[in-house]
Amino acid sequence: MDGIYSEITDKIVTEMGGKQPILIFEGLDKIQPYERAIEVFQDHNLSKMPFPVIYTFPISLTYDPRFATVGSLYKVRILPMIKVSNEDKTKNKDGIAVMREIVKLRADLELFDKDVLEYLIKQTGGVLRHLFECIISAARFARRSGIEKISQTNAQDALSDISSLLSRQFSYKDHAALVNIYNGPSYRKLIEDEEFLLKKVHALVILEYQNGDRWHDLHPLVAKLLISQGVINVEN
Repeated sequence: MDGIYSEITDKIVTEMGGKQPILIFEGLDKIQPYERAIEVFQDHNLSKMPFPVIYTFPISLTYDPRFATVGSLYKVRILPMIKVSNEDKTKNKDGIAVMREIVKLRADLELFDKDVLEYLIKQTGGVLRHLFECIISAARFARRSGIEKISQTNAQDALSDISSLLSRQFSYKDHAALVNIYNGPSYRKLIEDEEFLLKKVHALVILEYQNGDRWHDLHPLVAKLLISQGVINVEN
């Protein structure tokens, strides 16, 4: 295998006038189930490329004891979600601004009605995948309605699709733990059931952030759903 990689590298370097390639394998963080990611990244050939390669991987993988073997093969950089809210649930203006700039690189911000983009950013909790899925879906709703800008109604319809998918990732037996995460600042930093945490982080029901210390929170759409069902009492 090393010979094949070297041959491919030499060909690319020649075609690029002596410049070494950098390959990015995007989307590997979506591997399902996460156990399959262990098998993929334990492939020693992937770690022996003769040129720089960037692989994405599921954040939940870091909670599996077998991740130690993966970490010994690669240089691991863990990137938490972009904070659009703080631990005390106040708005994180810097995080929202970063998300807005990322969207601006791909879309004309004039295509959104006032405050609609910020609404989508806050409701998707810093999950870029969900944000862009919602923008695409909301744009389609707007086009079908014959309007030129994405409205609040279009955004809500798009978010409902994501919310419906997330609702299938947890059940009644998970309610107590999810309520604890929502209500308990200290609990967000120390979730004892690692298997539960692994599964829910991978499903994006729980999101991981960092503010010096690592901490967790519910996906805003999950919190909204549990509040609407009376599982979470916002008055407490």
